[in-house]
Amino acid sequence: ISLIKDNDLRVKYQLAYSIGEAHTTAKVPVLATLLKQFSDDAYMQLAILSSLSDGMGDVFTLLQSDDEFLSDRSALPVLTSLASQIGAANRPSEVALVVRSLEGLESIRPEAPSQVVEALVSQQQGEARSALLAAAGGGATALIDRLVTESRAKAVNRALELEARTDAIRSLGLAEFGIVKTELITLLDLKEPFEIQASAIETLAKFNDNAVAQILIKQWPAFAPLLRARALEVLLARESSINLILDAVEGDNISTGDIDPLRIQFLKKHPNQEVADRATRIFAKSMVSNRDEVVKTYQSSLNLTGNRVNGKAVFKKNCSSCHRLEDVGNSIGADLNGIRNRGLPSVMLNILDPNREVKPKYLTYIVIDEDGRSTTGMITSESANSLTLRRPDGTETIMLRTDIQAMK
Repeated sequence: ISLIKDNDLRVKYQLAYSIGEAHTTAKVPVLATLLKQFSDDAYMQLAILSSLSDGMGDVFTLLQSDDEFLSDRSALPVLTSLASQIGAANRPSEVALVVRSLEGLESIRPEAPSQVVEALVSQQQGEARSALLAAAGGGATALIDRLVTESRAKAVNRALELEARTDAIRSLGLAEFGIVKTELITLLDLKEPFEIQASAIETLAKFNDNAVAQILIKQWPAFAPLLRARALEVLLARESSINLILDAVEGDNISTGDIDPLRIQFLKKHPNQEVADRATRIFAKSMVSNRDEVVKTYQSSLNLTGNRVNGKAVFKKNCSSCHRLEDVGNSIGADLNGIRNRGLPSVMLNILDPNREVKPKYLTYIVIDEDGRSTTGMITSESANSLTLRRPDGTETIMLRTDIQAMK
């Protein structure tokens, strides 16, 4: 505990991870102090939260009663992170500690109580959320109802700034699906900005309802490539929606070419053998068995004169979701800046057979969490308690190892 006074950041970082094994009464003041010292350090906060399997409510109470901490601009984000973890654990005694503090949080800013309650229930759905709100009391329920009502109006108001609308769309995830379904469908309209459609897809992912998959599949033809990548993440996250997307592919509502080879491999090796067998049958015709033959077929194209403008357009449409070149695209896959130095035959080979040479750091993993949801991406960083995945659409998510059921 004396290490809290150490000046070496690495020592404090290790302390944040290691003190989780200590008794609650010993670790609570240490972790609360670390949160105050590093209120704007996301990695330190992750280390601290990973050590709070118990004592979260006590830490929340200590921070909430510290006027100096509450005056810091980072206070509310720290408290909402804690509230989210408390809600996920759903221990009535800790939920009660958060609820008792709501009135005092108005000193930060008037909307602070609503944001804390929103975080508190954000990790729960259905009956679990209802039970959590019941434990929190009528005041919390009223705050959520008011927030949802305001968010429904803000989300569809095109006169508002994008940030205000996207915040409101995320808050729609606090409602019952039937209440906000109409707004979420409206927000997927082709006329809406990319950020609005992407936020709507992100919010739809929170609901465990087959109607979500039906909505995304119906809207699929109007989605741009990057939005399709995000929608596909949602559709493949739950086994119930996987069969619906296979139905859509089989019925030609979604082209087999819209599903990238990685996802096809995921489906063909799915833990559910019926899903795996069905995917193998559906995608059999779309998979070329011998890439060498394809490469041979295109050899004559090496003698053609290239068109830089057309090539850039093709790259933007087909490659930019994973690769970045000349300020276009996402830096997920391998760096392509030096590929031109390897000669045109090598460039063509890597385009037609991209999986022939894959460096270990660019391997893609499928991570299944304790709720059975699947997330696909490359591991960009790891720590003792978590790992960071970069999804195919360029977004990143941090997953605690304690929340991971399987990884392959």
